[in-house]
Amino acid sequence: EERDFFNLITSLPNFGPSIALSILSYFSVEEFYSLIQQEDISTLQTIKGLGTKKIKKLIIELKDKIQYQHNNQKIQ
Repeated sequence: EERDFFNLITSLPNFGPSIALSILSYFSVEEFYSLIQQEDISTLQTIKGLGTKKIKKLIIELKDKIQYQHNNQKIQ
């Protein structure tokens, strides 16, 4: 699950391995996905290297992908 998460983050434009690792050092994958779905910018700002603009971009990029990924996992 963490490897899939890492690959997902690094596939986004302007989000590299250091940001993916930083996110994983603060939150579990499930916690992070939940924060993205809730659009909890204030909690996400605790992640080193992520400012408000980058967090908003991350939410926009990931919200639909996360929903799609969770729906596919339930089907399988």
